[in-house]
Amino acid sequence: MLNQCTEVNGVRYVILRDVAGGNVPFGHTNSLTGMQWVAAFTEALQHGQPEFFDPQTKAFRRENLVLVTNSAQTVLVLPKAMAAEFQNRKAN
Repeated sequence: MLNQCTEVNGVRYVILRDVAGGNVPFGHTNSLTGMQWVAAFTEALQHGQPEFFDPQTKAFRRENLVLVTNSAQTVLVLPKAMAAEFQNRKAN
């Protein structure tokens, strides 16, 4: 799905393999333009409680993801804890 977002808006999304294999509750009955679809999908990543496998606990978990802009054309899609760690390292 993020590859489709890239095709629409030209932004490259980088996501962990375990998170990428997850499930994002996302459904619309209305027709959407490409940019509306990208906005709705990225909103679902951040607020729709996607489910993904956590290799540390060896179980699935539901957690909103964080989209961190790394550059004008790259966005990192991370679990909250990893996003906070990344942002702390970037600030130092």
